[in-house]
Amino acid sequence: MTDAEQRALAAALVSLFGERLNIRVLKGGFRFDWQGEEYGSLMFSQGSCGQTMALDTIVSAALNTAHDTVLEGMGYAGSDPGPLATSTADYLVRPGAFLLRVIAADGAVLSGATFRVP
Repeated sequence: MTDAEQRALAAALVSLFGERLNIRVLKGGFRFDWQGEEYGSLMFSQGSCGQTMALDTIVSAALNTAHDTVLEGMGYAGSDPGPLATSTADYLVRPGAFLLRVIAADGAVLSGATFRVP
């Protein structure tokens, strides 16, 4: 994953979950903060040869880590996550893009964002 792809994915995830989610782009990974508190990280470089996961695997892992970070952060802050508490996060692959979604338990799309592969 290139630096440009990392920045674009981080921006799409913040768009999906809101400004209280902060994602720091690291060399070969991300760090996820909720209102300034670190809740998770994702490193996708593997091995001493610098092999990386496939792009769809990175998108899936980053999406799920961001979702978990938001739920944990809201829980610790005492916020009521409402329908987000029982939601899932998924993505659809489109030519040159991933459509990121947060889906409520009843199937309604709570929010969406597009990660365009630079």
